[in-house]
Amino acid sequence: MRQETKNFILLHIGLLFISTSGVLGRSISLDVPVTIAWRAVIGFACIFLLFIFQKKYLWIARKHNKLAFLSAVFMAGHWLTYFYALYYSNIAISMIAIFTYPMMTVLLEPIFLKTPFHLQIFITALVMTAGIAFLVPEYNFENSYTIGMLFGLASALCYTFRNLIMKSLIDHYDGTKLMLHQLFWAMVILAPIFLFYQDINPGKEWPLILALGIMTTAIGHTLFVQSFRKYSVSMASIISMIQPIYGIGLGVIILSEIPDWKTSIGGVIILTGLAIQNHLFKKSQVYHEESKS
Repeated sequence: MRQETKNFILLHIGLLFISTSGVLGRSISLDVPVTIAWRAVIGFACIFLLFIFQKKYLWIARKHNKLAFLSAVFMAGHWLTYFYALYYSNIAISMIAIFTYPMMTVLLEPIFLKTPFHLQIFITALVMTAGIAFLVPEYNFENSYTIGMLFGLASALCYTFRNLIMKSLIDHYDGTKLMLHQLFWAMVILAPIFLFYQDINPGKEWPLILALGIMTTAIGHTLFVQSFRKYSVSMASIISMIQPIYGIGLGVIILSEIPDWKTSIGGVIILTGLAIQNHLFKKSQVYHEESKS
C-alpha cells in the first residue's frame, strides 16, 4: 500500500472515530461540563498508559509548553460549546454548524501560519454562509436550534485555533505526544468541575464515557492531529468534510434522528462548497503538502 493511501485511510479512520462524539454526546445524560471533564481525564490516562507501556519519552521542550496549554484552552472550549450545541439542538445541526471550521481555517491559516492566500476561499465562504442560513427553522434567540447553531459556530472557531496551534508544533513532535500534553492541560483546566457538581459518577454510563475518552478522543483526535504532518490544516479540514455525513448517519442509525428538509439543504450547500474548495485546491495544489514515504 502506498504511503499516501495509508495516510488518507488513517485520517478517515480518525474522522470516523471523532464523529462518534455526536451520538455519544446525545446519549450521555451527565451535565455537559462533567462529561467533558471525564473525557479529558480518560483520554489523557489512555495515552499516558500507552507512553509508559512503550517506555517513550514524555516531555516536550519548555518553550512549547505555553502553546500546548493554549491549545488545551481552545480544545476544552471546543468540547464544551459542541456538547452544548448538541444539548440545544441535534446531531445534524451541531455537526453542520461546527463544520464551518474548514472555512474559518482557510481564512485564518494564511494569517497565522503565513501560507498563501487565494481568492477561492471567498467563493467557498459565500457558499457556506448560504448553507448556514438554512440550518435553523427561524432566527429567534428563544428558539433552541438557533442557540445550538451559535454554540456550534463558537465550537468551530475554537477548533480552528486549536488545529492551527497543533500544526505549528507537529514538525517537532508526533501527534500522540501533542495529544498527551494537550489532554493533560485540558484535564487540569477542567478538574475544578468535579468540585462544583454533585452528580459526577457516570454509573451505568461508564461504557459511553470510556468510548468518548478512548475512541473519540485518544484515538480519533490523535490520528487527526498526526495527519497535519502530511497535510496542511486547511487540506485536512477539507478532507474532514465527510465527518458530518458519518455523524449524521450514526445519528440516524442509532438515535433515529432524521434531519428535516431545511437542515438537509443547508448541509448539502455547505458540503458542496467544501467539495468545490477541495477540487480547486487539488487542481492548483494549494495548501496541499505532498506525503513523504
